[in-house]
Amino acid sequence: MYEKKDDDNSDMASLFEPESIAIIGATPNRGKIGYSICEYLQASSARKYYVNPGYETVWGEKCYASVLDIKGSIDLTIIATPSFTVLDIMKDVVKTSSKSIIVVSSGFGETGTAGKEAERKMLEMVRKSGKRMLGPNTLGLYFPWRNLNTMFLTLDRMKLPPKGKIAFVSQSGSVAAVQMDYASEHNIGFSGFVGLGNKVDINENDALKYFINHDETGVISFYLEDFRNAREFLELSKNSDKPIVVLKAGRNPGAARAVASHTGSMAGPDRIVNAALKQNGIVRAFDEEELLDFSRALSYPIRMKGKRVAIISNAGGCNIISADYVEEKDTRGKLELAEFSDETHEIIKSVIFDFASYHNPVDLTVGAPTEMYDKVLDIVKKDDNVDAILFLALFQAAQIDDNFYEIVRKHSLNSDKPLVVVTLGGEYSSKMIRKFEKDGVLVFPSISRGVRALRIMSYYNSIKYYNSIKSH
Repeated sequence: MYEKKDDDNSDMASLFEPESIAIIGATPNRGKIGYSICEYLQASSARKYYVNPGYETVWGEKCYASVLDIKGSIDLTIIATPSFTVLDIMKDVVKTSSKSIIVVSSGFGETGTAGKEAERKMLEMVRKSGKRMLGPNTLGLYFPWRNLNTMFLTLDRMKLPPKGKIAFVSQSGSVAAVQMDYASEHNIGFSGFVGLGNKVDINENDALKYFINHDETGVISFYLEDFRNAREFLELSKNSDKPIVVLKAGRNPGAARAVASHTGSMAGPDRIVNAALKQNGIVRAFDEEELLDFSRALSYPIRMKGKRVAIISNAGGCNIISADYVEEKDTRGKLELAEFSDETHEIIKSVIFDFASYHNPVDLTVGAPTEMYDKVLDIVKKDDNVDAILFLALFQAAQIDDNFYEIVRKHSLNSDKPLVVVTLGGEYSSKMIRKFEKDGVLVFPSISRGVRALRIMSYYNSIKYYNSIKSH
């Protein structure tokens, strides 16, 4: 349960944790947005009030002709009707006890001058009434910890992520849908999702304040096309104990024009955005894959305290590729190959084949039995010159037995240093990746993504440390 902090906006609780919800536009007709929202809300324990003058009952319960006919208390009102009806409906909603409003309807600021004027009128009504509004043009909310889903997505074509530690806030509904579908496929858990839409009232800063204090959230992830109050966002981020990852779109002129037509937003100079994010401890992603990969890596419970990486596998060629990625230059963090201590070298030599490599990268060769991996992982983890391990779990080797999976899992989940697993290959390897993901192992299907995860873990530690020193 969300607990109010002294410095936080308590009105977010009625939006993200409603005990009663009115759905305007509720309908028994499958295929309509109002139907989908009602269907998904059946899992919520919140009291539901259905509103539509065209029906007497919806979902087996009374359907009200107007929201003004509801006698009970309302925490949240959802408006899922055509855009031309919304202003008149808002005039009624602001007279009710409802503390928060979600306007799902599109056709406002993103359409031009008339739409922006309608948004201005909506905001004026909301501000005068003391209520808060999410949207318009929003996908809605998804909070698996509370069984709260106000979205209208077609779930026979996509799935939603399970409970987890990543909070996701998106200005785009399509980006959000793709991210959640992919996350579900790979068993990547979310603590919550907020679709900002046109963010006429509630914006990224409101969501950030909430998730900073949300016990179930470990990392906060954003897709943004502009900032409503960049100074506040940066200040909140700088003081956050939780990692924050931002995919800021509209980096180039053509993309910036697309931003304006998508949500009616204006994008600022990208070089300023880039510098500001870094200076305030924010990790920047440049595409949807990075956004989810970085969020996963930073939700990993073990922090990377340096930049020295050990590489272990049974494949010399893959080790060389991995070493190249580790040592290449990147603006978001420098990694280097760890130099093992003399003691580590000697102990590794004593447990591997004479023809295997005991230097970093460690090449156990294709004939290595399962127990050899166990011993070497244990040895390398104890070396003070190692800050993290990249382990290539290549299941193609015939000498690997059924215990191999459990050994990798054990070392990944019981380590004081990050251990990123990379598994390459086809159908069987993909099956093992899904199994690793289900068990909470940080695993990737390519060397580049595995190294990039380690790079961003090291980068986050360095920028947070640098900013903490600078602030004292």
